[in-house]
Amino acid sequence: MSNPRNNLLLNLFYGTWKKDENFHTEALAHLLRHLLLYDPIGAVNILKAITGGLLDLSSDEAKTVSINTQVRTLKGFRPDVEIRTSTHLSYVEVKVESSVHKGQLEEYRKALGESGFSNTSLTLLTKYPFYPENDEKPDYVFRWHQIAEWLERELEKKTIQQPLSVYLAQQFLGFLRERSLTVERVSEELVPGVHALLNLVVMLEEALKLVKVSLIKFDLQWEWIGYSFKYDFTQYWIGLRYDRPHILMVEIDEIDPVFYEKLPLGYVDYVEGYEYEYWCWIHELDMSSEKTQFFKLSKSAQLQCIEQFLNDSFNAVKQLPL
Repeated sequence: MSNPRNNLLLNLFYGTWKKDENFHTEALAHLLRHLLLYDPIGAVNILKAITGGLLDLSSDEAKTVSINTQVRTLKGFRPDVEIRTSTHLSYVEVKVESSVHKGQLEEYRKALGESGFSNTSLTLLTKYPFYPENDEKPDYVFRWHQIAEWLERELEKKTIQQPLSVYLAQQFLGFLRERSLTVERVSEELVPGVHALLNLVVMLEEALKLVKVSLIKFDLQWEWIGYSFKYDFTQYWIGLRYDRPHILMVEIDEIDPVFYEKLPLGYVDYVEGYEYEYWCWIHELDMSSEKTQFFKLSKSAQLQCIEQFLNDSFNAVKQLPL
């Protein structure tokens, strides 16, 4: 799995001052415009799916499609995405965490009816299931994970094959995964994987008790699993991220990077999320490396390896000036 730190879209998203649906909208529109120019077969297939089959074009007709964002209707409303040809007009309203405003879809429907186009459609693209409370509803409702599936399908069929197109598509898919907007297929690896993860969780707790830390607290989130604890008046965290399950991490958050970057172990990193940002110090153990060979060790040897990893981290931090 690719490292999310190398995802351009994700870094741009966290770097914007206003993180909302507009970023997702512009990213999707940019990708579709690029595909229309350089991989038209894949582009028209995805557009056909987004419009519920209304826009059924040949690859030669791809050049007749224009995709615009935040276009004003005659009455001043702004559908997120407008997909237009000489004979078709489709609006796509994009939602991630927010919900549809009252009257919003009805106004877009009126705008389509007054547009002069005989072939129109209104699509709602959202993260969550849509349950209309009244007669106000779109023609089609799709969720972000379906966009990801359509894109993956075109990549597999090689209707998206230009190197830059493949790169942009993979970057977009990586962005959606990190934003929890995709659904991955569950394979038979689930059973042994869950057992192994639980074994690691138990082993981490045992190692923490052996090195005599205090205030051990289990930490389970969408992105990671581990334990927070205190040692020598410093708050630590040990665990792993699901996107890098072979890397065991010891971390100290909200640090002064000037001091920690001088330590002989680990590295200083800047973490920026939707509602937080801080500097942290991280020390990593690659359990899959040939040097460590963690997965080939006996249970007692694995436990000793984690203990040593913790002690190495503690000893490095002890070198900081008081």
